[in-house]
Amino acid sequence: MVEEWNANASFSFYYKQCAPQECTYTYSGHNNVVYIVTTIIGLVGGLTKVLQVIIPPIVKFVRKKKRPKEEVAGNKFSNVYQEAKQYVKTFNIIKSYPPPIDPHDIRNQLISTRLFVVCLLAALFILTVYTALIDVTITHTVASPPLEQYEKLYENYPLTLFCPSMNSSAPSRYHINSTLNEIVSLLMVEEWNANASFSSYYKQCAPQECTYTYSGHNNVVYIVTTIIGLVGGLTKVLQVIIPPIVKFVRKTKRPKEEVAEPFLA
Repeated sequence: MVEEWNANASFSFYYKQCAPQECTYTYSGHNNVVYIVTTIIGLVGGLTKVLQVIIPPIVKFVRKKKRPKEEVAGNKFSNVYQEAKQYVKTFNIIKSYPPPIDPHDIRNQLISTRLFVVCLLAALFILTVYTALIDVTITHTVASPPLEQYEKLYENYPLTLFCPSMNSSAPSRYHINSTLNEIVSLLMVEEWNANASFSSYYKQCAPQECTYTYSGHNNVVYIVTTIIGLVGGLTKVLQVIIPPIVKFVRKTKRPKEEVAEPFLA
């Protein structure tokens, strides 16, 4: 079973003959400063926008209960409907300072706000679906698994399960100075045993850890934090892009006398 006997042991020659196509290594570490800073900035921007939209209606609803009864007289359902309708009609997050007086400019801001909300919701929906459905490779490490757990892991992940034997205290019939001739003459077998017992073998060579990988989807926490982090960036981009587009489109539809009026004044 030997191609050629060579008395000169050369690891560099051996490596040249059996050079691997690739090497993979893993290590435990922490996120770098750049990743931490960019993640926090993204989450702060997203949380700020989410809270700016959520908190004002909540405060308004809570304080509404403390208003004098005579101010809240009439049909409650009708009042709530009218207030909600008015809120939707006047909802404006594309504000300018000082506020515009021209009705055309006010209308531009309202249209920009509605287009902004539609684009933001559509983008968030697409990103949420993509983040939730994309396949990712997940790696798990199990420390010192018992035989029962190892068998379950092997049954579920036979192709990716890796359990290196790290038990160096197991007794051996060979010594550190055993010659190659001695090892080959014994057929490189530690001990002949007619009773095959995998549990005994596993106990003797129990791995310190087992690692396995599988394809799965991102969990809910990752999806939520990712979307919140993207809200801030999407909000800024849409706030910069949408108002000029709306202004340009509506400028062509504006009556000529309204455009000429400022110059005549």
